[in-house]
Amino acid sequence: METLSNRAKEILQLVVNEYIQTAEAVGSRTLSKKPGIGLSPATIRNIMRDLEEMGYLRQPHVSAGRIPTERGLRFYVDSIINVRDISPEEKAMIAQHLRKSDREVPKLLQEVSKTLSDLSHYAGLVMAPKLETIRLKHIDFVKLRKNQILVVLISYTGIVQNWLVEDEFDLSSSALTRMSNYLKTIIDGHTLFEIKEKILRQMEAEKARYDEMMKRALALGKTVIDTTLEKSGNRDVIIEGTTNFFEEPEFEDIEKMKNIFKTFEERSNLVKLLDKSLSAKGVQIYIGTESQLEDFHDLSLITASYANGSTVLGTLGVLGPTRMNYSKVIPVVDYTAELVSEILRNM
Repeated sequence: METLSNRAKEILQLVVNEYIQTAEAVGSRTLSKKPGIGLSPATIRNIMRDLEEMGYLRQPHVSAGRIPTERGLRFYVDSIINVRDISPEEKAMIAQHLRKSDREVPKLLQEVSKTLSDLSHYAGLVMAPKLETIRLKHIDFVKLRKNQILVVLISYTGIVQNWLVEDEFDLSSSALTRMSNYLKTIIDGHTLFEIKEKILRQMEAEKARYDEMMKRALALGKTVIDTTLEKSGNRDVIIEGTTNFFEEPEFEDIEKMKNIFKTFEERSNLVKLLDKSLSAKGVQIYIGTESQLEDFHDLSLITASYANGSTVLGTLGVLGPTRMNYSKVIPVVDYTAELVSEILRNM
């Protein structure tokens, strides 16, 4: 990007700020009335024309003022914006909401999404942790019918996963209970990959023994872990505040709204986008087409990852129009991610 003069930066900043507030094209006369600007409409118009030629502004209609382009918004976010500190009131509100979630991760994440939406007035998003990163506590087997078992995996943080598996041995309910108690000694406190390694080692050791039930328990446990690992790539995204888009004037177009809600329903694109932020440090900002997703051209996403100690678990963020109040949303997302990580670390 070109180096902009201080005056050009000032005008670009004023245009962006005004556009964020009004969702309307900004004219030179409007800017000339701003306190401390000290420039005539003609001078401002010339600067705006220069910014348009450089790709930072565009004129939606011949007789209209100008609005920022994606390039202009990116320059604003990277080089101009003054990110304000999150207020003590906002910190207290976030902490109050998140700490009341009964120390269970699903409830915590639901509250995170709702809090982000309430504070930003856009959509709050949270991508749930990958199951393979979570330490498991227990496994239960429930016999449903002759050749089918419901498997319930329970983590220390309250996350529960259910799978159906085929019962090739037609095991009784009492046998399944003994198996789950036996497998608990292997599962307790370990991740899926650790459990799989332990089961494989134990299966090797059991070859020399004659306890058929233990062998079946290990075989069933391996099937469950393999199935869970295979399915754990299907990440869940918790979304709150989707109706906030109805309040944004740029989404009055029915087709735009259809595309947005289609994205919320399918969620695969959201997962792809949130996945990008998993390995990144700090706050990440995707403006319009930067997401490389067709339905996101009119949207911006601000994200940050959350962790349990050194293990990154997932991503949270705010999705809104490209005309988003970046200076307000960035610190809210950043602080929320830090607080979620702290809560998970102490669970």
